[in-house]
Amino acid sequence: MAGDVPSIPPRLHFVWIGSKLEWVHVWAMKSAAMHSQCEEIILHHVDPLHYDAPLAALLNTPRVKLKQVNPRILLTDVGRALHIGTKLSEAYENVSSPVALSNILRAAVLYAQGGVYLDLDTITVKSLRPLLAVPEFVGHEFTAWPHYVYQSLPLRCKSVALSGVRDLLRRLPKGHLVFRRISGHYYLAVNNAILGSASGGVLIAHYLKAMAAIPTTQVQLRYVFGTHLLQKIVEGFDQTSLTIHPPDVFYLMPPEISEHWFRHQSHVDLDKVLQPDTRIVHWYASIRTKHLVPQLTPDYIDNHQQTQLFSALVRQYAQTDTCLPQHQNQPASRPDRDAV
Repeated sequence: MAGDVPSIPPRLHFVWIGSKLEWVHVWAMKSAAMHSQCEEIILHHVDPLHYDAPLAALLNTPRVKLKQVNPRILLTDVGRALHIGTKLSEAYENVSSPVALSNILRAAVLYAQGGVYLDLDTITVKSLRPLLAVPEFVGHEFTAWPHYVYQSLPLRCKSVALSGVRDLLRRLPKGHLVFRRISGHYYLAVNNAILGSASGGVLIAHYLKAMAAIPTTQVQLRYVFGTHLLQKIVEGFDQTSLTIHPPDVFYLMPPEISEHWFRHQSHVDLDKVLQPDTRIVHWYASIRTKHLVPQLTPDYIDNHQQTQLFSALVRQYAQTDTCLPQHQNQPASRPDRDAV
C-alpha cells in the first residue's frame, strides 16, 4: 500500500574475506542463529573456505547458509541500481585492506537484499525482532576519536586526554565498571559493525554513493570506507527515518575498554555486565585482542568460563559443545558457490 514504511527483513548477513574461519566467527553465527529469532543467517564469503573443525561446526548450524559472493557482479549490479555505473566495483579493485573491502561489500549486500549486517566479532544475546519494525538502524558507541575532532585543535586535545583516561581504565581491574560512570564525557558516534536496513535503504544508498565518490588517492586511508564515512553520512541524514540505538544495545564496552572481555579474574558474573537493552555484544577483535583469536577454541572456553567474561559469554550464548559431522573427512554439506 502506498505510504507504507518499509521494515527490515528478518535476515542476518555476515561477510568474510579469506579462506579460514576461526572459532570466534562460528560463535558469532551460532549465537545469531540461537538468539536473534531471524529466519536466515547468511555468510557471504569471497574466497573458497578451508574445511576444518570450525567450518564443520558451522555447516551443522541450523538456518546458517554459506554463499560465495562475486564482488564484481554484486557491486556492478548495485552500482547500476544506484545509477553510478561501475564506480563501486572500481573502488573495490583499488582497495587492498580486507577491512575496507568488507565495508564496501556489507553495504552492497544490505542494499541489495535488506536485513541486518553483523561483524564476525559479535555475540548475539537476545532477539533482534523488536529492532526490525523500522526502515534502517545503526548504533552509537562511546569513542574518543569521532571523525570531526581532527578538524579542531581543542577537540584533538580533549581526545588525547580522553584516550589517556581510557587507556588507564583498560588496564585497571574492573576498569570497565569505572568507565560506565564517566562514559558521558566521551563522544557518541555511529559504528558500521552492525547495520539494519530494508532493501534499497536510503541511508545505505547514500553510504554507497559516498564510497563511490572517494578519490583514488584516498582509498587506502584508514576508516575512509568505514566508521568515519558513515558518521559523516549520518550527520547530514534525515534522522526521522533512521533509528540510532544507544551504546548498551550493541557496543556495551567501547574500543580499548573492550579488552576487559578477555581479562582473567577470580570469578566473573555476566549479569553484572550485560544490560537490559543489550542485544548484541561487539567485542572489537581488531583492538588489542586480535592476537588472541587463534587461541579461542572450544576447550579454551570450557577452561576459562568461570574466570573470563568472553568465555562466559560464549559458553552461555553460543554453546561451544558443537557436534561435528559423523564423517569428518567430508562436509555434511558443501558451501553454496553461486555468486550473489
